[in-house]
Amino acid sequence: MLWKINPAPLEARIRVPSGRVFRAVEVSREFTLGSESADAVVRVQREGQRNFFLAFCRARQREVTFLNTVPSGRDNGQMSATVVTGEEERVIGFDIMDYYRHERYMVPKGSYEEMMDCVRARILQDAYARYGQNQSRAAEALGLARSVFQLHVSAREARECSAKGYFKAWLAIGPYREMVAQFEHMLLRDVLERNAFNRKRSAEELGMPRSTLSERLRQYAI
Repeated sequence: MLWKINPAPLEARIRVPSGRVFRAVEVSREFTLGSESADAVVRVQREGQRNFFLAFCRARQREVTFLNTVPSGRDNGQMSATVVTGEEERVIGFDIMDYYRHERYMVPKGSYEEMMDCVRARILQDAYARYGQNQSRAAEALGLARSVFQLHVSAREARECSAKGYFKAWLAIGPYREMVAQFEHMLLRDVLERNAFNRKRSAEELGMPRSTLSERLRQYAI
């Protein structure tokens, strides 16, 4: 899949497994210093502390590196540093990377149900691969219980077929249901626009009853 970077600046709260909460705020975009470069630089600060550290996001390489513990103040006359564990850095890095990446999904054209089933499978498989085949982390990133994630993965397979064309959609990486909804909204709007907003022809192209299409359009306020 191809990618592009999220155009909106990051500002988020990241909760790590230990229960600690960090605030992540973008401070620079397309940063370059000598031979080093990054798509974005993010200031990360634990809530309740003054100190911070910087995260350098390289979206193309799927990489986030840290300039660890940049103190912003002094405590008792001593420069203090933010102590972050390796596991916390890993979780923060994954969340930052997931925010910035928009993946391009190319789904073989077919009926509405075939295309939705295909993109659901690919979202699950992509998350599974992105998190090193760690089902717990992939499920957490998609906002699913691990048991639900396992059920979906075992029930779905991304099908490769000799389609005459593909529907291309850029999806922001995020919870499973939000990504599926993004794709469905883009698909419905694309079909409507190509059919001059004629619902009968659009429903026929998608292989669904006109009443079902009308309900989907009301759901997305299209």
